Amino acid sequence: MALFTKKPLDLSAKRAALVARLHTAETRLAELRQQAVTAARNGTPLDAAAAWQAQFDLDALQAALAEIDRERAAQEAQAIQEADEAQRKQTAQALHAAAAEFEQAFAPFAEVMRQGHAAYAKFEHLLGSSGLPTLLQNLAVEIPAAIAIHAAELRARAARVREGTAPPSLPAPPQLEIVKVEPVAPTISIFSLQSLQWRDAAGRLEVCGPFQIHALPVKAAKTALARNLALEPASPRAQAIIHGKDGQPHLLDPGKTYDLDADPNEKKQTGPGGPGPLRPAPQIQVIDRGPPRTAHFAKGPEPKPGGPNDDVL
Repeated sequence: MALFTKKPLDLSAKRAALVARLHTAETRLAELRQQAVTAARNGTPLDAAAAWQAQFDLDALQAALAEIDRERAAQEAQAIQEADEAQRKQTAQALHAAAAEFEQAFAPFAEVMRQGHAAYAKFEHLLGSSGLPTLLQNLAVEIPAAIAIHAAELRARAARVREGTAPPSLPAPPQLEIVKVEPVAPTISIFSLQSLQWRDAAGRLEVCGPFQIHALPVKAAKTALARNLALEPASPRAQAIIHGKDGQPHLLDPGKTYDLDADPNEKKQTGPGGPGPLRPAPQIQVIDRGPPRTAHFAKGPEPKPGGPNDDVL
């Protein structure tokens, strides 16, 4: 870590070397214990001095490792404390600088109020009684007092930062939100001669009725104009219809809505549910009522039910 770059002792390297020695001592002690078990089983003398020395070395190394760990923990804590103190000192200096800048920025306002109060005297005989001079005079007194209060608060906050009772860092200034403006898709205005529908740039279905001026996407507008489903609003015919000079206009296909996004070669019909495939023609039931009646039969009585002319297929 950057906080621990300056250390009085390289405890990390010292600890690594100690751990290696400790591992060697543990291995040596394990070997001596195994030799002691073998000697006891065979009845040979035990090397107690070597075993005692290995155990002593192991205990000493473990104690030294624990001591180094305590030193490292104290060293890290000291580094953290020093970093915190340095940050608090920097923050306090920034607050004192902000207090001085604040006083300097707002100091001219009181003088401006005094100048305004003096300038008003030139117009008092024209304006008569007014509360403006009193307001300017009060502001000339209150503005310095308010400046002093706010500057004192900044310096008091700096003191709290140094004491540790306030956060060690200053809040970040507010960030302006960047609003991304999506480009508007180009459109063309048309005067519809028929009910039209299309989808906008976002995919939403749009509909307009006949004899209306509406802004359509470029492709849909060009399709409507090319198929004579719409006119340019400034055209003479469109102006005649708009101003009622063309009589009663007629729809090309009443009750139908033309889909400007559909293939014009694909036959579709439009109903309340929107465009869809053409429905099959209804089936017609043919009834055979026999040969046509003669004029003589037409003058006679009507045939009774159940006659040969009432057979239905």
